[in-house]
Amino acid sequence: NENERSDGMFKITGVRHMYPEPAEFFMDRRLGHPRYTFLHFHNSVRLRVGGEELVTQPHAVVLYAPSEPQYFYSPEPLLHDWFHFSGNFEALPLEEFRSGKVFYPSCHEQITRTVAQVETEFFSGELGSSMLSDCKIKELFITLDRDLCEDGARLVGSETLKKFRYLRGEMFSSLNQHHSIESLAEKAGLSPSRFFALYRKIYGTSPASDLIACRIRSAKNKLAYSESSVEAIAASLAYENTTHFIRQFKSRTGLTPTAYRKRFR
Repeated sequence: NENERSDGMFKITGVRHMYPEPAEFFMDRRLGHPRYTFLHFHNSVRLRVGGEELVTQPHAVVLYAPSEPQYFYSPEPLLHDWFHFSGNFEALPLEEFRSGKVFYPSCHEQITRTVAQVETEFFSGELGSSMLSDCKIKELFITLDRDLCEDGARLVGSETLKKFRYLRGEMFSSLNQHHSIESLAEKAGLSPSRFFALYRKIYGTSPASDLIACRIRSAKNKLAYSESSVEAIAASLAYENTTHFIRQFKSRTGLTPTAYRKRFR
């Protein structure tokens, strides 16, 4: 699959910055594009994404996944930055930025600068241009993600967000321990109900569900790359009942731990 490069690099297959189109311009790819499509619109457009149609504000950003239907229409002269690329986008450690959704990052000037730099490298063909473009695109996505995560800071305050990020990191780095809402709330200096509400606002999920998802990811890694028994893996992730672990793993992955290990190998 050309969309999943084994070397981990993104390969740019087309790119333009500040690219103009006339008024009434539209794009209608009902079968999508074979590669990822990144779009940054400098003006308002009518856009269809995720099965919904909307009129965007200026500087909207969207990433279409391969083969995802694409449609946008600009009643006025259009100016946009865009590029196509192949690679394993889902492997990037991003929290907010993903395909199939419209975003309004504040770093739109940096987007245009980065796309312009990638465009220069793409057409130069100089030694190392592919590697440099890969680095610039990954840096752009991480910058976008951080910018979007700062929306949480605007909702709850930067100091509170830092506290929650620290507690979440502490929780994820000690999956062999029990973490209750009460203990986490106490560390944050909040009531359990207030902690729960803020956590859901920041991360879009409950603390318990977030912790379960992280434990399941860890379990999948242990099942794939270790010889530990299912019972030992369950115990290492603070499951006192192996049956409960198996039930929870299957509800999240559709497979039992044993079946997952067999399929992976």
